[in-house]
Amino acid sequence: MRRRGANTILPGLIATDRNADLEQDTAGYAQLLQRIPARRAGTAAEVATLALYLASAMGAYVTGADILVDGGLALP
Repeated sequence: MRRRGANTILPGLIATDRNADLEQDTAGYAQLLQRIPARRAGTAAEVATLALYLASAMGAYVTGADILVDGGLALP
């Protein structure tokens, strides 16, 4: 049997209930968003959509990939 490499999903800032208090500090949150080219936090649905793709037959040929879901934050 051949071994397959694991895919990894690497999320950036994702808006969740757990980090909702970040938005209360408008100056700090605004500075954080300025570092993200998309100028917004991602959503849990955007991460889940990628996970669904990788788990489905559509993503069967994607192997050993590190996929960033960060709105462009890691761009050089």
